[in-house]
Amino acid sequence: MMNATSALLVGLLLATIAAGCSSGATAGSASRSPGSPGASAPARTGEPGGRVPASEAPDTGVIGGGGGVPGGGGPKLVFPKPGTNNPRPVPIESIEANVQGRTVTLVATWWSGVEPCHVLDSVAVEREGNTFTVSLTEGGAGGDVACIEIAIQKATTIELGELPPGQYTVVAEGGMTEPVVFTVG
Repeated sequence: MMNATSALLVGLLLATIAAGCSSGATAGSASRSPGSPGASAPARTGEPGGRVPASEAPDTGVIGGGGGVPGGGGPKLVFPKPGTNNPRPVPIESIEANVQGRTVTLVATWWSGVEPCHVLDSVAVEREGNTFTVSLTEGGAGGDVACIEIAIQKATTIELGELPPGQYTVVAEGGMTEPVVFTVG
């Protein structure tokens, strides 16, 4: 039988876990519909400006060794899984442009929590002239789950496809990281 002190401690522990999983949720997240001015369809790995179904996007785990992010390292490579609960924008820590010939792939990294409480919902890329604006949205996968509150670095790839020769700039929506400038020859 549990005494009053033990019951209180268990109750506080459960309340802390429940509050941690819902602490990042916001009631009113802004979103753009694909037909609205300035909006674009989310970019997905595999098809420039298109979508890859979540069932076809492998979750390969930690980048490095087998490499998805040049230079190896520690970010966990993740792919968008649309339809999360309480989607909200996440600040991008860094963006790297990889140019091979005229084909450009971006790697965006950010800090987040563990799944299923923090899941990449979508990647949006807007283009205006030679400037690309990238934004990431995360949400929860749903269900009555408890997630450990630790920060992990995540990364995702964004295919810009083939671009004509010229100089281009990539910025993170909200200006949380320095713009990236690259040249396609």
